[in-house]
Amino acid sequence: MAWLKRELNNLRQNVRAGARMAIFRRDAIGQARVSVDQVFFLVVLDLLVALALDWVRAQPRPEFNVWGFTSASFGFTAVCAMAYAFARLQRNKALILRFVVGIYSIAPWFGLVGFVVKMSYPALTEQVPWLALVLWWANVAWFFAVIGWMLVRLAGARVRRISVGATLAGYIAISVISAPLHVDLFYAGKDPDARPQRTRVNAEEVFDAQPELLQSAARALRRGQPGVPALYFLGFASYADQDVFKKETLYAKDLLDSRFGTHGRSLVMINHADTASQLPLASGTNLRRALKMIGRRMNRQDDVLFVYLTSHGSEKHGLAAQFWPLSLNDIPAEKLKRYLDEAGIRWRVLLISSCYSGHFVDVLKDDYTLVMTASAADKQSFGCSNTRDFTYFGEAVFKDALNREHAFIPAFQSAIAAIQQREASEKLEPSSPQLFIGTRIGAKLAALERHRE
Repeated sequence: MAWLKRELNNLRQNVRAGARMAIFRRDAIGQARVSVDQVFFLVVLDLLVALALDWVRAQPRPEFNVWGFTSASFGFTAVCAMAYAFARLQRNKALILRFVVGIYSIAPWFGLVGFVVKMSYPALTEQVPWLALVLWWANVAWFFAVIGWMLVRLAGARVRRISVGATLAGYIAISVISAPLHVDLFYAGKDPDARPQRTRVNAEEVFDAQPELLQSAARALRRGQPGVPALYFLGFASYADQDVFKKETLYAKDLLDSRFGTHGRSLVMINHADTASQLPLASGTNLRRALKMIGRRMNRQDDVLFVYLTSHGSEKHGLAAQFWPLSLNDIPAEKLKRYLDEAGIRWRVLLISSCYSGHFVDVLKDDYTLVMTASAADKQSFGCSNTRDFTYFGEAVFKDALNREHAFIPAFQSAIAAIQQREASEKLEPSSPQLFIGTRIGAKLAALERHRE
């Protein structure tokens, strides 16, 4: 017990010395208690401080991450390597322990300072971005300045510039390289209510059911009549792990059925465990077949097809199609264009709700087509949460605009304005929704609206 009490007193002394080192007090180096035992106690203290601070930052649902110990282990190894290199260059092996004790004496204090900077960084980034960057880099510069000062003080009268410069440069290089690989000991867990709830489906049964589900949906479609323009609707929700895509697609179908006359002319394809036995999958193969079925049912000269596709998206792969454990292919813009052309569908209103969906515009646009996307080609859209009933785009278009307007183009334009206003008020990076109106589709939609009235 006497040994433990002595080492705890030494630990307290080293932590005090570390605080004085952090403010460049000349006598701080000499106050440090150097021993192998103190290396152990200081490393444990640093680890406990990191655990506590990471736990606080991960609130309200901290989840322990065992891989965080890899960062701590790498940090200790790097410090020991730099200590050995410095001692060899100075030709004084006693500096190994003094360097390690010095580093771990200041570590808890810079851990606390870094914690404050990290906690304030998100708010400062929104309010005063330049100040957030200044504080971040000031903290980094301060840390390395203290290390450089400590190296000079440790070397004393026999200081060798090459030893100080090389050790400091090596420490900075290792820190820069390892920073992106750092792993916290706790991370913020997701709200259990917001997590995707996966229900396993029988892949063979689901795939076997597709032909009959598609045929049943096609038989329910009313045929178009020559000279009588009508609107058809195809909804496509292709990401199973988040309910929001299913919810807004079903809402869009009900809205268009009740307000825009698509009852008996609407078809939806959804990837979700709740609908797997009743509705066709939202897959590329089914999309191609469904478009051909609609093309055969509708009057291609007079009728208009309204397509709504909603999912996650990427800059390279287009619209994501996912339904674990099924293996589905994503839907790029070129594939959608080819399917529409193969189906012979002339008049098209195409809405794509996903991140980076703007790249669909150039591929799909022509004189007979209206294309609206939730974002520009290089932008993300918002609202893809399992707790929501709509994405921001789906809410603006279907819940708000098309519930007020009977004319598509004014509704779409007002939806874009609403999205821009909402993102600005929430201080989000603009998603920049896109709207392309072909030279002939405007008149066709106006004729459709007059007939509906």
